[in-house]
Amino acid sequence: MIAADRIDASFVARPRRDIAAVEVDGEMVLAVPFDEHYDTHWLDRVAAVVWSCFDGAATLGEIAADLSEATGADAAIVASDVVELARTLGRGGLFDGVEPDRPTPVVLPLPESITPGEPLPEFTATTGDGARVTSATLRGRRYVLVNWSERCGHCRKIAPELAESQPALARAGVDLVLVAAGNVDENQRLLEGAGLTCMLLFADDVAAFRNIGTPCAYLVDPGGRVESGLALGSLQVPALVRELGA
Repeated sequence: MIAADRIDASFVARPRRDIAAVEVDGEMVLAVPFDEHYDTHWLDRVAAVVWSCFDGAATLGEIAADLSEATGADAAIVASDVVELARTLGRGGLFDGVEPDRPTPVVLPLPESITPGEPLPEFTATTGDGARVTSATLRGRRYVLVNWSERCGHCRKIAPELAESQPALARAGVDLVLVAAGNVDENQRLLEGAGLTCMLLFADDVAAFRNIGTPCAYLVDPGGRVESGLALGSLQVPALVRELGA
């Protein structure tokens, strides 16, 4: 463990795998579980871009250099801003190997979710061709139901990961079902570009995901009951899919 204030340009930022990340209009909310609550961190559009570069492989100096080249911004200023953001997030406990310092956390209760064993609330959706599908239609299969949107940067980010895990998921007898908002064609293009061949449904309101951002997911059993806790964000949703296909 190192102190956040010791983070410098040589630091490699490895985000904790249990962070829930949700995009909101290009900005981002990061939720870090501590005890029975989440500490939340709101990132503006610029900080959200930098956060997406923290891949656990590149140093902060390398990230800053790439961002400076891409934007034309002054290299020294970009490097200073990237290090300072990393120190701030490190104090919040967002990185592996960094000692958290949480003097004044913003605490948000865990989002309301369905308890495993309870029935998935009924919903009605349509396919891209306009065919009607209900939750009852899906009975008899075990599936991961994902709250999805092509406008969500995190959905776009994890689409290739889900595609990569899909063959193993199918071998395990689990389907992947995305229930999406937004434009039908854009959603379909996103899936095609990522190589995802799963069921894509469209619905304006799904009670299971009401007031919860994208992406998030539940595992549903063949009887229509929720089998897993809520997987929330771009780390937890792919992790759930990988675990089921292992």
